[in-house]
Amino acid sequence: MSDMSRFLAFSLLLLSLNSFGQSQSERTNVYGTIFSGYSGQPLEVGFLTFIAENGKHYWANTDSLGKYTTQELPSGLYKLNVTCFGYSEQDTIINLEPNQSVKIDFTVSTDCEFNKELALKDIESGIPKLLLVGGIAPLANSKRDKKFERKYSIEYYDFGCNPETYECLADYNKTIVKYLDEQFGRDWRNSVRGDIIEKPHNRR
Repeated sequence: MSDMSRFLAFSLLLLSLNSFGQSQSERTNVYGTIFSGYSGQPLEVGFLTFIAENGKHYWANTDSLGKYTTQELPSGLYKLNVTCFGYSEQDTIINLEPNQSVKIDFTVSTDCEFNKELALKDIESGIPKLLLVGGIAPLANSKRDKKFERKYSIEYYDFGCNPETYECLADYNKTIVKYLDEQFGRDWRNSVRGDIIEKPHNRR
């Protein structure tokens, strides 16, 4: 190899290393927390999709504390989609500058058919329910379930595998549990179905 060829090869190597170093240094971290607009609490079932201008996708999801963080993203414009099961999706455009750590929090909303307010209305109307998620399809109540319903003037309501937002259902059931405790003491807890949402323990 001639001296000129060696020089050109060395120059190309330096150029590629320099470009690689620049691309690495121009990356940005994005982190934050996703909150429920219903309760204000962090959500542990959030998914985020970052779509770059060139169409490349990057993903992140929340942990048990509702927090997320990305791997280093190349700088540039992104469409960001936020999805949480049972909550409204959010789409936004973000511009990531080089060498930054950007915090972006989100609050997602949900429409609750079942909640604490409905539970109080159902109690007043004499038709309170205990909500449960039984599986792929709503399960028919057994003789034991029917006996429980008659004894405590309550109705099991099974969502199958398509429940509403969990925290809304939990608020409904907690209100009904409090009502049953006030009306019947805690003995009813020994015979209630095990798959009701937010099943109470029979500990004092």
